[in-house]
Amino acid sequence: ESKRWWDMVVSLRIACALVLWIMGCRFLCFYSITPEAVLLDVVALEVVLSVDEAVFTLAPRAVCEIVERLEPLKAAPRLCRRGSTDLRPFCLTAVVVCTLFG
Repeated sequence: ESKRWWDMVVSLRIACALVLWIMGCRFLCFYSITPEAVLLDVVALEVVLSVDEAVFTLAPRAVCEIVERLEPLKAAPRLCRRGSTDLRPFCLTAVVVCTLFG
C-alpha cells in the first residue's frame, strides 16, 4: 500500500516535470521572436529555478543553523548528488548560443 502510494506520487511528479519542460521549451521556441527575448526568457527561467536558494541565503542565521542540524531523510540514491557537477549553466549557455548563432 505504501509503495503503491509512493509510486503514484513519484509518477505524478515526473509527469508534471515533463509537462513543464515541454511547455517551457515550446514557449521559448514559439513565443520568443528575437534572440534578445530568448535570452531574457532563459535568464528569467534561471531566476525562477534559483529563487529557493536565494531565499535561503537571506534567512536569519538561527534558521540556517536549524536546517543544518536536521538529519537527512532516507531515500533511494539519486544519480545527481550534492557536490556533483551542476549542468544547468552549461544547458543555459548552450540554449543561448544555439539561439543567437543557430
